[in-house]
Amino acid sequence: MKRLLLLALFALFALFALFAAPLSAAEKDPGTAVIADRTAYFEAADLNDDGSLSRDEAAALQLPAPALRALFRQCDRNLDRKISLPEFLAVKRMPITIPGDPIVDPPPVDPLAVTQFLGLPLEDAIALAVREGRPWRVIIPGYFYTLEYIENRVNFTVTSGLVTKVTRG
Repeated sequence: MKRLLLLALFALFALFALFAAPLSAAEKDPGTAVIADRTAYFEAADLNDDGSLSRDEAAALQLPAPALRALFRQCDRNLDRKISLPEFLAVKRMPITIPGDPIVDPPPVDPLAVTQFLGLPLEDAIALAVREGRPWRVIIPGYFYTLEYIENRVNFTVTSGLVTKVTRG
């Protein structure tokens, strides 16, 4: 409820500023406007005002689960399971729509994509799979495996410690 109220107040303030104020520095420099809007969006989503977004706070934005995972995958650079304002502002192409961002329609996020694992060291690929809540297994050529299909499972083929092939299922 607090988030909705803050977002509504932000929208009213933006309309008032648009019609009542002279040109600001943000309007003269569109890049500044994007940062200002992202900052306001972040501050409205930060419900406990601790300067970072937890998964619970981000979930309150009512994002679809794939978009929420993509947001944390792109923004949480230090992997502390929180998104700080500098991490949030550093992402150039957001997986969610933010008022004022130049990208109105973000690219579709495939929640079952496996290409992000290619080329990673095995330990990093496993850690990423665990963070995404996906089951995983390592495929060793010449060994027999069960043929049950698990839609979101990732299967890693590893060469010299790096993931060289990834399949799902």
